[in-house]
Amino acid sequence: MGGKSLWPVQATILEFPPPIRDHVSAVMVFGAWLGGSHPNRELLWNSIVDQIKYLYKNGIILKLNDNTKIKFNIRVQFITFDLPALAHN
Repeated sequence: MGGKSLWPVQATILEFPPPIRDHVSAVMVFGAWLGGSHPNRELLWNSIVDQIKYLYKNGIILKLNDNTKIKFNIRVQFITFDLPALAHN
């Protein structure tokens, strides 16, 4: 990427058991920043907060391989950050 860094913002559903929760297909990407500098916190987080509010209000529907649909109500229990994100505090 030549001097650029990627800052992904990802989430998983904790109620899934670890073999499923830890699988790459269970990771939801809420946003990403690609650039030569740290992301603009307001620009990055405003969109993500809006997405989380939408999911909180409407839930999320997952479609299984047999076409069965399961609706989950979304509640944020906690948020973790990697070490580069601490530079923004």
